[in-house]
Parts: sequence; C-alpha cells; structure tokens
Amino acid sequence: MQILEIHFNPKLREDSVFETFIHEPENSSERKLGSMYMAGELKNTVFPKGSEFLANLSKTIKKSYYLQTDKEPEKALLKALKKANDHLAEEIKNENVSWLGNFNFAALSFKKADLSFTASGNIKIILIRNREFIDIGQNLDFKEIEPYPLKVFFNTASGKLAENDILLVTNKEIYKFLKQRGALNNLAKSSNLTASKVKKLIPQNDLTGPLLVFSFENLDEKKAVSSKVIIKKDDEIKIPAIVEKLQEEKKPRNKIIALILIASVVLAFAIGFMALKIFSNKKVVKIEDKIPRVEGLAEITDFPKPNSGIDANGNLFAYYFSNLYTLNPQNCKITKANKDWPVDNASACQKPKSIAIDGSVWILNGDNSVLRYYAGKFKEKIQILGNPLKIETNTDVPYLYFLEPNKITITQKDGALVKEIKGAEFNDLKDFSISADGKILYVLNGSQAYSISL
Repeated sequence: MQILEIHFNPKLREDSVFETFIHEPENSSERKLGSMYMAGELKNTVFPKGSEFLANLSKTIKKSYYLQTDKEPEKALLKALKKANDHLAEEIKNENVSWLGNFNFAALSFKKADLSFTASGNIKIILIRNREFIDIGQNLDFKEIEPYPLKVFFNTASGKLAENDILLVTNKEIYKFLKQRGALNNLAKSSNLTASKVKKLIPQNDLTGPLLVFSFENLDEKKAVSSKVIIKKDDEIKIPAIVEKLQEEKKPRNKIIALILIASVVLAFAIGFMALKIFSNKKVVKIEDKIPRVEGLAEITDFPKPNSGIDANGNLFAYYFSNLYTLNPQNCKITKANKDWPVDNASACQKPKSIAIDGSVWILNGDNSVLRYYAGKFKEKIQILGNPLKIETNTDVPYLYFLEPNKITITQKDGALVKEIKGAEFNDLKDFSISADGKILYVLNGSQAYSISL
C-alpha cells in the first residue's frame, strides 16, 4: 500500500488549520488491529492552538483504539470514538467552543483488506474502483443532536478493499476542484503513485486542506510506504481571517460581544452538531452497500471446467471442438494437436496472456491488444481498454469476453464495448467461462463460483 499525505497551501489562510496523522503498528499487539490514519481540519475560525487541538484528539483516538486488542477493528474504533466524545466534551467545559461548526475530521483503520472508518463535517471519503468514484462516506451523517450531556459521535462504516482500489480523504472543496479539473481521472488511471507524479497531476490552486491518497496495488504488502507532498500557490498571499475582518469592520461593546458569544455557542449546538454523529445510534454502513450488486447472479457449487487457460507447463491453451491448441508464451509458437501451427506476422505476438478460438485464433497480448489469426494468416489487431487477464469466445456468440480482477467486459469482435459486468460480489475474480450458447456466464470469485444469466 502506498500512502500520500498531500497538504494544500498549509499557510495560505490564517483562519484554517489542518493536519494528517499516520500510525503504523509498532508491536504485535497493535498489529492485531492494523494501521490507523486520520485527517482533521478547522476552518473559518482563528484558533491559535488549532494544530494542538487536532493532534490531541488524534492521540486520544489512537490510544484508545490500540487498547482494544481483544476486539475486531470496527468495534475497537467504536470504543475509541467514545473517548473522542469525552475529549470534545471537556473542550466545551473549558470554554473552548470556536471549533463548533468549523470542524472536519476522518479516522480510518486498515487491517489487510478490511477497512473501518468514520467521518464528520465537511469531508469526503471516496473509493475509486475500476475508475468509478464511489462516495462511501455519503450516508454517515445522522441528523440528530444530544447536547446534554454532550455525546458527539461519528457513525462507523466498514467493508472490504480490493487490489488496485484507490481511497481519497479530503474536504468537499478540494474534491470538487480535483474532479472539475480532471485530476481525479488522472489519479484513477495512474499506477505506482509517487509524490512527484501526484504533484504533476494536481494543478496549483488557492484552496487549503488535506488530501490523503491510499493506493492498494498489492494488498499482501506488509509495510505501507508513505510520503508527504506540499502543494503551494506560487505567490503565497495570506488571506485575512474572517473573524479578524469582522472585528475590524465592527467593534461592538463588551456586553454585545458576550451576548454574541453565548448565542454562537447555542447556535453551534443546533447547527454545528448536525454535521456530527451521535454515539447512541451506533449506525453502521457497509462499503458493499454503496456498490451496485451484480444482476442475475446465483451461487453454484461447482465451477465448470474452463475451455481455456494455462497448463502445467505454463503454456496457454484453448479447445476448439476436439482440437487442443497451445501457445508457448516465451516464443509465441502455436501447436494444434501437438503439431506446429505456423502463422504469419508472428512477431505481433508479444507477451501473450490468453488465447481463445472460434474458428479464428484470438491472442490477448501483454499490452492489452488482441490479435486475430485465421487459417494461419494474420487478420487484424484490436486494442482493448482496461487490463484484461483472459479472453473467451466461441463460434456461437458474436462477442469477445474479457476477465479483469473486478469485472467482466463484453465487446463486439471488432472491439466495440457492449457491456461491463461488475458489482460488490466481484472483488477477487480468478477465472470465468461461457456456455456454448453464450446465455450463461460462469465466474470464480475467490473460492466461490457463480452463474450469471446474460
């Protein structure tokens, strides 16, 4: 897993403070609960000790979280957030109220592929899967308050991550800006995200706030690699604090100031906490509930013997009626029934990944192009989007079928896209095959087999 802490213009505004916090397990006890990451922000308020406020809250959550070694990560996070409630209640008792209504915060924990998280205020948690953007924190807000006694609580969500997922944590303004400028699409298309690469992808701007980027190219990696990026406007000009500006325009008497302060605290309870969550509700949202399900999917006990694949010698194979075709991926040599099957333009074959036959021989190349040969003659080359691992077809269907880790793509035989089959159930696709009439698709996701009526 790669982690990028991106800070947008950290000193541009005097009325904005934000921090990000990364904690990797330091011992066997902490490893039971995985890693913890947080991002916090205070906006539109002059807060001399804002960084200290956010740091102390993050320490409270982290300390409590890693004390719950007998619990699963999601339940440990619930316990930690109880302590966060108490911590924030103490801030109110100490008359520290300027954060009310101006507070954005997110906390996430990862243990291998398991994700648990919470969000509060003006913050977004976005899952990028198969280049689609899913707002997995969208329904976490619960519009109730319980100010006496104060119980501020952030609802929790949990779910499973898949390889090549990207997770973003940022405020709404930065998310909107990146989406409008196409930077999110560029992030979704990129692999091996590095600090220098991300800095080139993100345009300069005058926004402020944090952006955490988590790239899950390999879920089996035991150690996360993190780096920090500062995005700054060239001509950095401090923006006057809103509160100071108001104070310059109007200098009310002390009694009026006192009344305004009291009114602001009451209003903050009525409005500010609307963006926060209540502990007593214990609402849990699953990531999988955000991702559409696969239509027509049915569990089956046995996965049919595939018509193509990789044999024990590492050769690609496919059956056409009773004839076995094999392709040596090292030299692209094709045999039919153990006899050489010469083809012209054999050099077009480059690092092949899969082979399928419907009268023509279709070869899926390492660069995701597809070659078609007929009677040994090279006929065409088609470029396919995505990164398919396997190709399937037969004589009775007009389509090509492609397997990716999280979806099945169906195209015309000229490469034109017909449809994509994807959903929450597809997070670890291993293999697939199609029925002779092309009406049923069989897929193997992890160890579970499914059939899909097309």
